[in-house]
Amino acid sequence: MRELAPLLIPVRVVGDFAASFHPAKLPPMLRHTYGRELVSWAFLPLMLGAIEGGTIAIVIKKAFEGQPGVDPFWLDLATAWALAAPNVANLSSFVWGPSPAEGRRSPSSRGFRSRPASWLRRSPCARATDSD
Repeated sequence: MRELAPLLIPVRVVGDFAASFHPAKLPPMLRHTYGRELVSWAFLPLMLGAIEGGTIAIVIKKAFEGQPGVDPFWLDLATAWALAAPNVANLSSFVWGPSPAEGRRSPSSRGFRSRPASWLRRSPCARATDSD
């Protein structure tokens, strides 16, 4: 059995890691909320599926298809909007994201309102109207 001892080291490491999640290993102040936190982490995949465009588009289509008063054209349009929303957010991030001139700063030091205004000042349309 001693010749197998080096092979059991990874098993012990994984076992110790798993045991560190037991509530008895936590400080007493954290034990009360630990169960709630585990439940919230368990529902994380469901939440991510709900905000993913492809998943929510299927839910919209299945839930409202064939309902009275729902025009198929508008249902298809709403489904397309929900499907494209994450992509539109990624493509438009240059508007609400920091400019290269601003660099990386802490989120508290840059306001949401100042970024779109600074982008608009740098846009070619704004420059053209400034020269008039």
